[in-house]
Amino acid sequence: MAKSPEEEHPQKAFGWAARDSHGILSPFQFSRRENGDEDVTIKILYCGVCHSDLHCCKNEWGFTRYPVVPGHEMVGIVTKTGKKVTKFKEGNNVGVGVIVGSCKKCETCQQDLENYCPQCIFTYNDSYHDGTKTYGGYSNIVVVDQRYVLRFPDNLPLDSGAPLLCAGITVYSPMKYYGMTEPGKHLGVAGLGGLGHVAVKFGKAFGLKVTVISSSPGKQAEAIDRLGADAFLLSSDPAQIKAALGTMDFIIDTVSAVHPLDPLIALLKLNGKLITVGLPNKPLQITIFPLVLGRKLVGGSDIGGMKETQEMLDFCAKHNITSDIELIRMEEINTAFERLAKSDVRFLAILTLTKLAYLQKTLGWVAIDPTEGFISLPLNQSNFIIQWPYDVPQDQRYKFVDGIHKLRVYSSDKPHTPTSQTRPRTEIRIHGYDYSSGVWQFEGYGYVPRGTSGVCIMQVFGASPSHATTLMLRVYNDSLTYYQSPVLDPNIYNRWFRLNVVHDVEGSTVKVYIDGALLYEAPGRGGTSHYFKCGVYAQNDDSYLMESHWKGIKVFKKCD
Repeated sequence: MAKSPEEEHPQKAFGWAARDSHGILSPFQFSRRENGDEDVTIKILYCGVCHSDLHCCKNEWGFTRYPVVPGHEMVGIVTKTGKKVTKFKEGNNVGVGVIVGSCKKCETCQQDLENYCPQCIFTYNDSYHDGTKTYGGYSNIVVVDQRYVLRFPDNLPLDSGAPLLCAGITVYSPMKYYGMTEPGKHLGVAGLGGLGHVAVKFGKAFGLKVTVISSSPGKQAEAIDRLGADAFLLSSDPAQIKAALGTMDFIIDTVSAVHPLDPLIALLKLNGKLITVGLPNKPLQITIFPLVLGRKLVGGSDIGGMKETQEMLDFCAKHNITSDIELIRMEEINTAFERLAKSDVRFLAILTLTKLAYLQKTLGWVAIDPTEGFISLPLNQSNFIIQWPYDVPQDQRYKFVDGIHKLRVYSSDKPHTPTSQTRPRTEIRIHGYDYSSGVWQFEGYGYVPRGTSGVCIMQVFGASPSHATTLMLRVYNDSLTYYQSPVLDPNIYNRWFRLNVVHDVEGSTVKVYIDGALLYEAPGRGGTSHYFKCGVYAQNDDSYLMESHWKGIKVFKKCD
């Protein structure tokens, strides 16, 4: 009898996953397969944060399978090897990149181009041959066939070397394949982000003249003074573009946003090559005449095979090439994603996972999905009743922008009605359901800016006596509290967190989950008519300005 997926994958693993297209990550427990004869088990120490991780978590390419644990630039230490493993031993420094499997038999696999195999298995958001899901490097361990594991040279740092497993090979492979290695030739590098800055380093190591092409004038000093580029071309300056027409032998285009290609093609010499490696989420347009009249080539490239990736790592070690990185903690990943979306991360962000076990054990994170066994009820804007200080326009205290509810209130504000004696508030009240019996659940992704204090951000309303609360979650000086105590989370500021509140009306219990972990359980307070609300409601010792942001708000009811 065939084994179940749970039997095939018995090793417990811990990571961070996105559960829907809002892309917010929270702790997640899952399973890895047992170490097989050809397998290597790796303790992950660092993992790069790639733009494709963000695209996938938000389902911007349309094929994400939730829950998804991203990360395909992972490095760590071998902790176990199978009996047929010959390339590695325990204690080796290793890396795992974008792929973890292929058929091993087809023409491309025989040519060491596993990345183009029709049965290529991606490190996350894919399926193994047994049908179980692949989970990526935002986790504590991984089990991988030795063919898809890479040896890390001793002099290549693990943290700043991790992005080379994606960004490095993404530019190295096309530079080799399309002949961008001849000393003295002129290389243009479009975009100076994670891919672009590595391309500049490779270009200089190959002996090329390198010009960085960017729409950001502030990157000129970085390009020339720090990375060693020979020139900087501001793509928004027509005079600079005109002077550079027909001067470049190659351009490697690393830009992932939608952008015109014709201006880049115009910079190429006769027989010039424009190679694109960025992945915009919409098609790019191109004019054919310049290609025909200039015998120019536009091509693409997708990472590299395992042999070439190992060659790239060895090349980097020899030439002292690493990625420029910013280290972030795992619990800061949602803030990092926001910054990545705004291009506010300098070059490449690297998750340090060395304390992941501490987070799991010491903070008591036993990640589950609180919504299991519940059904999601339909919600639209008509279910949201907004209350705000009565003497100011609504848009001065509440805005709904790009799927985010942004609420603010000042301690000097008026209450929500002229007759109310309560403190000022700006809140979303969720109505439209008979929430008088059964087990109900609120889910939302919240964000509290630093400085907000003395404020309630979420309530279950409708206890006994009337106009009383069953639950209040407040923020005091970076701590999330149940009423005024106890403290449920001591570090709530400046990060997106997943909040789930489960209310069993007849059972008279309320449970509070943060990022999938059950942090508190309290008795109910009676009442027969309830509703959820979130926002900012001034309490005692409040700050002058109080804000909270919410997205992905849902209401669930437990299945009968």
